[in-house]
This record gives sequence, structure tokens and C-alpha cells, in this order.
Amino acid sequence: MRVPKITTQTIIEARTPRAFFIPKENEMASLTQLKTLPATESIISGITNADDLNTAIEMGATYAGLIFVLTSPYGIAIDAALEFADASPIPLIGIFQNSDLEDILYVSEQIPLFAVLLNGWETQGFINDLRARL
Repeated sequence: MRVPKITTQTIIEARTPRAFFIPKENEMASLTQLKTLPATESIISGITNADDLNTAIEMGATYAGLIFVLTSPYGIAIDAALEFADASPIPLIGIFQNSDLEDILYVSEQIPLFAVLLNGWETQGFINDLRARL
């Protein structure tokens, strides 16, 4: 079974580890950025089919992320997302990277997205235009 990506404030890829990193006691102070903060909501992104969605829900996800970046190994096409999006019991978030405004709007018209996450070099002007048109 493939494990989808887990996202909190940043995207963390959850795959079966090949090795574990266990820091020495004197290294812990330098690793403070790795602390886990309690959260009541989480997103698991990289959902590509209904099985991924069900796994995300079983893992406690409160949102499911659909990556509309076809060059990503976890990317999904609109037609594949349509197969399960309407039946999703949790809100869906569309994740885009350097996409055209019209492409994002088209996807958001086809798929019932709760939110759009931009993960590229989008300018504030682009974000303002997108926000005004969603």
C-alpha cells in the first residue's frame, strides 16, 4: 500500500523509512525545529484515488490534498479526481504549482474544492486575481 503525503503547515512525505535517524543526546538542542506541535486539523496530500482517500481518513486526516501538478509522482488529473471527489466525506484542497489562473479556475469549477493551495512562484497580484474570481 502506498502512503500518501502528510501535510500540516508544511508537506512532509510519509513513506516507509529505510533507516531511522536517532540523534545523540547532545544533538537534540540543534534539532528543535523538528518538534511536533499539537494540531486539531491535518491534511494528507497526494491523494490519487479512492483507496488513498480512505487511507487518509483512517489516518485521521481532516482534509485531503489533490496535487494538480502532473509532473509530481503524486499528481492527479481532473478526470481521475472526478471519480471520487464528490463522494469525499472530508473537504478537498487543490494544490497547484505555477499554474495558469484559468487552469486553477477550471479545476475549481469541476472539483468541489474547499480551498486552493499555491505551491509555486505565484505573485501577490496573481493571488489577488485568483481570490477575486473564486
